[in-house]
Amino acid sequence: MEINNIGTFGHISYTEQWGSNSVNSAKFAGLPQMSIPVDGLDSSGVDFGVGFKASPASHQNLQFGAAYRGSVMDNGTSNSVQVFASMKF
Repeated sequence: MEINNIGTFGHISYTEQWGSNSVNSAKFAGLPQMSIPVDGLDSSGVDFGVGFKASPASHQNLQFGAAYRGSVMDNGTSNSVQVFASMKF
C-alpha cells in the first residue's frame, strides 16, 4: 500500500491563569438560593503537541494518524496520546 498526502502538525503555547476566590450565587423561582465557591487560579505553563496524518494512495477518503499533546504547568504535568482513523463517505 502506497502512502501519500503525509502531513505534520504541531503547536506550542504559553498559558498564564490568575484570579481570586469568589462565591457565586444562583437562585431559581421556587427554590432556595444556592452558593457555589470558586477557587481562584494562579499558575502558568507551556502547552505543546505534535502529530502526523496520512492517506493511502488508493483510498483518498481514508485518513489515519497519531498525535501527542502535553503540558507543563506550575501545578503539574499532563500527557496524552491520540491515534485516529477517519473516513469520508
